Amino acid sequence: MDTPMSRQVLELFKQSEKRLERYVVGVLWGESFLRNEYYKDEHIADIARKELQRIDKDSESPSYVIDSSLGSKIDFVRLIKTLSSDNNVEVLYYNTELANLVSSSFSPEDVKPQFISDLEIIAERTGNKELISKIKDAKRQIEELTQQKIEAEKKAEEAKRLQSEAEAKALKAEEERRIAEAKAKAEEELRRQVELDKLRAENEKVKAENARLIAEKRAKEEESKRKQIEKEKQLESLKVEFYKKASNPDTDALIHHVKNNNSRINAKVDELIQLVSKGKFGKENSYLILESLSHIKKLSQKALVATDLILSCDLAQSDSQKINLPLFIQGYLAEEIKSTVKCHFLSDIELFAVYGSKLDLALLIDNFVKNSEDWHAKNIWLHCSRQNNSLQLDIYDDGDGLIDSFSQEPNQIFDFAKSGRNGTGFGMYLIKETLKSLRASIEIDTPINNKGMHFKILFK
Repeated sequence: MDTPMSRQVLELFKQSEKRLERYVVGVLWGESFLRNEYYKDEHIADIARKELQRIDKDSESPSYVIDSSLGSKIDFVRLIKTLSSDNNVEVLYYNTELANLVSSSFSPEDVKPQFISDLEIIAERTGNKELISKIKDAKRQIEELTQQKIEAEKKAEEAKRLQSEAEAKALKAEEERRIAEAKAKAEEELRRQVELDKLRAENEKVKAENARLIAEKRAKEEESKRKQIEKEKQLESLKVEFYKKASNPDTDALIHHVKNNNSRINAKVDELIQLVSKGKFGKENSYLILESLSHIKKLSQKALVATDLILSCDLAQSDSQKINLPLFIQGYLAEEIKSTVKCHFLSDIELFAVYGSKLDLALLIDNFVKNSEDWHAKNIWLHCSRQNNSLQLDIYDDGDGLIDSFSQEPNQIFDFAKSGRNGTGFGMYLIKETLKSLRASIEIDTPINNKGMHFKILFK
């Protein structure tokens, strides 16, 4: 029955069938893209399936499947192949556009070769020459692409190999450079160390040479000092031998006679000084008399010391001579001093020469020892030490020390006619004047251990 209504129903059926077919294509056929591995790349297969679902599922036109869905064409080709392979089925017609895998949008590198073979079987069985020709072109294209791919892979492999070799060569060159730099650095360090060792060795050699020269110089100086001391000792010994040989009973008697007379003169001078000091001759006259008497006393004392030195065989023929001061003091204290005070000698040096008279030096020592006796000392010390180019002689005792009248100006004790205690007042004055003739100075210093007297004498 052909009525408008029947035609509408038939049209509705056709549209529903097409939509159902579209749904089956979109859901079922697209599912085979992954399950049957139509594509070489699974990622491309997934993209193709999603595109099919998005575009073709609700479309009433098969244009997308025919023109663009390679996976749907493969589904169709497999279906036609299955039908054509059945001898009981004769394929009268099929949509060649849907079965044409090698259309203009075909990408041979995306599809596995087996599906091209399936399409070739269909073309041969159905006698589709045009499709056969396109398949041959596709196979040739695939072969060319495959060859190009192989060559590209070979080139890529070669490029990779060359790059690896270049990188290996660069690494080797870098390693060789690093080794060369390390070697050069080590050689430079070694050279510097050798140079430093050489400089140190030369420095040590110079130090050793300087030490040797200094040692030789010191040795020569010590030897020179030793020889000088030995020479002076020998000279003193010769003097002793000379005066021993020159001495006889007559000369000894004469010397004792001179000594006794001078002792009497010295005693009488002391008596006169005591009388004049009482002021019986007037102040001005008394001063002149005392000054003259002090010179007489000094000469008398020198005569007395001279007789003592002659008797002990230690008097030089000349009144002024070169004297080794430490050696003279030590010998004089040991041989000539006869006193209740115990004398001690200390010296940090062996040789120091002064020019003067041994009589003057002996008189000085006698006066210091006599003063210590008067000041009730039990010990007196004479200590020689070097101060730059000078000799310092410290003389100190353990006696009563200075009286209170000299506590403010202690060096006034060296003034003329100033008495430290009950003496004449000329002893310290004569000491100062005698030291002037020997180019020496004297002053009072702080007592040792806060007791007794302390004189500091500096010989230049």
